Amino acid sequence: MAAEQNVPQLGGYDYEFTGRVPHDYECLVCHLPMKDPVQIVQCGHKLCNICKESLFRLPSPFCPADRQPLSREQIFPDTACRRKILDLTVKCFHSGCLWTGELREVEEHQSNCLLKVVQCPNSRCTEKVTRQDMGNHMASECSWRIIYCGYCQKLIVFNQQKKHFDICQKFPVHCTNKCGLEEIPRGKLEFHIGEDCPATEVYCEFKKLGCDVKFPRSNTKAHLETHIEQHLNLALRSLETTQRQVKDQSQQIEQLMAKDKDLSQQIERLTAQVKVQDQHIKLLNSPPFVWKISNFQAAYEKALSGKENILTSTFYLSSNGYRLRIQIFSNAYRMRWFPDDFLSSTTYFSIYICVIPGEFDPLLSWPFKEKLRVTLINQNPCEDKEKDIWRVTDFGRVDLPIMRPLTEDNQSCHCVLGPIRADTLQSASFTLNDTIFIMVKKE
Repeated sequence: MAAEQNVPQLGGYDYEFTGRVPHDYECLVCHLPMKDPVQIVQCGHKLCNICKESLFRLPSPFCPADRQPLSREQIFPDTACRRKILDLTVKCFHSGCLWTGELREVEEHQSNCLLKVVQCPNSRCTEKVTRQDMGNHMASECSWRIIYCGYCQKLIVFNQQKKHFDICQKFPVHCTNKCGLEEIPRGKLEFHIGEDCPATEVYCEFKKLGCDVKFPRSNTKAHLETHIEQHLNLALRSLETTQRQVKDQSQQIEQLMAKDKDLSQQIERLTAQVKVQDQHIKLLNSPPFVWKISNFQAAYEKALSGKENILTSTFYLSSNGYRLRIQIFSNAYRMRWFPDDFLSSTTYFSIYICVIPGEFDPLLSWPFKEKLRVTLINQNPCEDKEKDIWRVTDFGRVDLPIMRPLTEDNQSCHCVLGPIRADTLQSASFTLNDTIFIMVKKE
């Protein structure tokens, strides 16, 4: 009877039965009590279902008892026989176990039998013991059992204790200075030697002041008591040195503050210069507008009649800037609206700048504060250019500030040049080839 394989993968039941097993219950192939018996219809012989499959692996299957040919259609499960075989009583094959019971219960018993020999579940342990002894084996006998370190409480393998104790930070060790302390946790040994151990060699507390004596920590008190005068002299010299350093540093700070003040003033001057240069750059990037009035005589006569004024198309002095229009009024034209004008006795012309709605108005600052130079250009090449007629108008300082215009009808205008006498305007210095030039540029 096999020790660990009494329920074979092939064949019948290999158990020790308490009584004699009837011959009719034995398989014709394996000669053991049949497992899952089947019966041959033609001859009535019986065999295990597994053993039947071994017969059908032969080239010509036949009944082992009478050698008659076999076919699967002539074989059926014998349920009655199977039930009678399972009713038989067997013994547990584990040594020392006294259990007996029906064959149908043996597998359940074996799975719980306390006398079954099993492998220790601890990793790397090769020991095999009975199930009832396994608890004691794992708790106190297995060299591969897991235990807690008695010092740091970490989980370790029992047979690795010595290696662990060699590195355990809470394992008690002796002081390496041999001060007599023997129960120092390894992790605190360095602190003990550096801060507490009386045998550690230390320098005098006044080392930074010049006392370079070194002695065991336990002698600190005696050293301080016997060198009081020396330490006081060192402290006094150190104080004097510190006072000199403080004085020198104070002077350095004052010098640095003076330099900082000079630098701040220089920065302010440079900032002002940069602002001026920025304004010059803006002027260079803002080309002047030149108004060329051709056929001036005809426009002049209409203006004298008071029927019309002379005006330009719109223009910009910078990209994304204010939209402007330049106009020339005669006093005859103005008299239609201002009959009591004090210039009405003589013909004069005045030049006006008007601010009209532009596409960039929402991005601009208001009121209008540009500073503009308007020049009536002297065209006589023989005369000095300084004889141009010009005026600079700072719109940021006018009495009535020019607000943002909302429509063409409510445009705001301001006189920027004039009044200019009509005969001056018609002179050869300003009118050449029936043309005059008026220039507008930013200041």
